[in-house]
Amino acid sequence: MKHFFIFIFFVTFFNIYIVGQSLNYNTLSDNESSLINDLFSYINDTWYIDTNFVVSPLLIRSIDEKDYLNNPFVKKYGFKKKTEKENNDTLIIRSNDLFEVVNLDILAKYENSGMIITSDSLFIMNPLLYYIEKEYSKKGICYFYKPVFSENKKYAIAEFYIYSGSLSGYGEIVLMENIRNKWKIVTVLVNIMS
Repeated sequence: MKHFFIFIFFVTFFNIYIVGQSLNYNTLSDNESSLINDLFSYINDTWYIDTNFVVSPLLIRSIDEKDYLNNPFVKKYGFKKKTEKENNDTLIIRSNDLFEVVNLDILAKYENSGMIITSDSLFIMNPLLYYIEKEYSKKGICYFYKPVFSENKKYAIAEFYIYSGSLSGYGEIVLMENIRNKWKIVTVLVNIMS
């Protein structure tokens, strides 16, 4: 019986260690990091009235091809169809100079939990947004998606989405160009509003 409890302890410890705090994510490449930081600047300059949010540390999915690949404006810049061999690992944003990046453990804890009713009213609220407002004094969270680069790496498609409630969010899919090691917006391809 003693061996059974020791076994259970080690299995539990191993699962907590592997699944809990020890997850390793690939850091953004220099090119991806540069693009995301320049996109931070664009958001700060363009959405200056409504930058009351923190940033998710994770870039989990790539931009949907249907949002850019058939766009005649984009075709001339050398974007190709994604292949199955492309790296699908989750990437992590460690920090930036403009916005606060929310704690990864907090994101994991609250992002997939159900809605809650706040104690001060009967208002149903997303627990992640409730925590962000309580701990960071912010009203929303900004998600970035993995950028897609043209074959010559001079152009990129980038997407961000700012979520601030069940029916409130906005974002953009933008075409960017690298000019003298600085990513600039060429055009907004898609406006995302909910």
